[in-house]
Amino acid sequence: MKTLILGAGYATRLGDLTKDRPKPLLHIAGRPIVDYILDQVERQPEMTEVYVVTNARFASHFTEWAARQIRRLPITIIDDGTTSDSNKLGALGDILFTVQQQGIADDLFVIAGDNLFDFDLRPFFMAFHQRGSTVGLYDVGRLDLMPQYSEVQLAPDGRIARFVEKPQHPSTTFMGIAVYCYRAEHLALLHRYRAEGNNMDSPGYFPGWLCSRGAVYGHIFRGRWFDIGRPEQYHEANLVWTERLQWA
Repeated sequence: MKTLILGAGYATRLGDLTKDRPKPLLHIAGRPIVDYILDQVERQPEMTEVYVVTNARFASHFTEWAARQIRRLPITIIDDGTTSDSNKLGALGDILFTVQQQGIADDLFVIAGDNLFDFDLRPFFMAFHQRGSTVGLYDVGRLDLMPQYSEVQLAPDGRIARFVEKPQHPSTTFMGIAVYCYRAEHLALLHRYRAEGNNMDSPGYFPGWLCSRGAVYGHIFRGRWFDIGRPEQYHEANLVWTERLQWA
């Protein structure tokens, strides 16, 4: 299995924080956000390689970061060639770009590089190996926040029964977060998804399309998770993580 970390966004809502630095390389409690993700990925014995897809504007930043890493897994930086928010490929476009460029035919773990969380990924991978393609879920706790995210409803066996990106009238607070494990045969369907003219931006659109064509499962995470989209969210996350490390 391989890992793909998504880091090609421009994070315009963060203003000056991401003017000269990509969001995954913003420091939380003294370390880049992506370092915390890699710590978890390296604990998974099935992982063989890590890809980080970024854009032309920030490729050198990630290359310099990767050169400083001392890790078990090799890290490959992929430049998707885009230069601004206006010509970006979108998250799904970047997944397909990486899969094609690197010839990936394995199962693939995909995670957004701005995910900050304190839960263990090992049960998530166990669920994937037992059942198949799996999406990480989180209870955001507030219906009014759901139109920003994706609404997910599960069948009793854990299979995703309903997946709606940016719901206008949500009925549950369980959302899909940008943490996915795809079987190779499901990943190959991204070509068909794009050929049908579907949205290639938000990564949640693909599992929503996929679950109507095959079994996709949800895994509920318990713990602390941050969606860092605005400066105040970044500063809150930094404060919480700094306090956690002080008490660890």
